[in-house]
Amino acid sequence: MVAADAKNRGFRVPVDVVLNIVLVTVVLLVAISFRFPLLSQGVYSTAYKYDLGHVHRGAPVTHTFNLVNIHPWPLVITEVATSCGCTRALSSKSLPVKLWPLQSVRLTVSVKTDLKPKGPFTHQAVVYIKNQSTPSIYYVGGTVD
Repeated sequence: MVAADAKNRGFRVPVDVVLNIVLVTVVLLVAISFRFPLLSQGVYSTAYKYDLGHVHRGAPVTHTFNLVNIHPWPLVITEVATSCGCTRALSSKSLPVKLWPLQSVRLTVSVKTDLKPKGPFTHQAVVYIKNQSTPSIYYVGGTVD
């Protein structure tokens, strides 16, 4: 008799348990999206910061970042800006650049050091992507001797 009653009633999960499971899942997905670039909106690069080391005043210094679209949808880079007039950032393709999944583009950042005072410096190149609220920022730094 007991087995027949349990079979007829079925197994029911309380609503608050289901809501808690959904809430925890959403929180975990949001937390993971900030940690893993696959779930973020930006482009992927192996490094977002590069130290040029010690450089001589007047010497041209450059670094090239390789930006890759690791998402299953295309991304459009609409603009590349720099932090000051002595820094230049050029894309290997003319803007706007449409990056298909697994396609890459090179971002070359150059810094003029002839007017820089001795000491450390850090400059940035800012990459704006269509429909993305926050840009991707790449840093180039070093020390002028």
